[in-house]
Amino acid sequence: MSALDAQRSLVSLLITPLVVAAFSGVKGHGAWGFCTTSITERQGVVYLHTHLVDSPTAPDVTASYYHMISLPREALPAGDVTFALALTRHDYVNPTGIQRVLQTSEEETVTSVTRSLP
Repeated sequence: MSALDAQRSLVSLLITPLVVAAFSGVKGHGAWGFCTTSITERQGVVYLHTHLVDSPTAPDVTASYYHMISLPREALPAGDVTFALALTRHDYVNPTGIQRVLQTSEEETVTSVTRSLP
């Protein structure tokens, strides 16, 4: 490979988008909604802010939700980067036995992985 070919290969690597995925995990019924609402970066950690929303009607099927997200490589730092899944849960609860209400949790980081980027 010539020096010019190597340079072109490196440039294409640096501008190629990085694809990351966020998974909800297996849910016992198919009434959930799962979405990535924003992506932020703080001190070398890329946070995928997600919401997992329960529904008051629950079809009797097992489901696992995910989002695949393309991130521009130039927007990410080089070196070791931690990707963290920051999750907010929205669950329907029945505190009175009469009416189901939506209860929202505080956002929490539920998992993370560190990868070395060029």
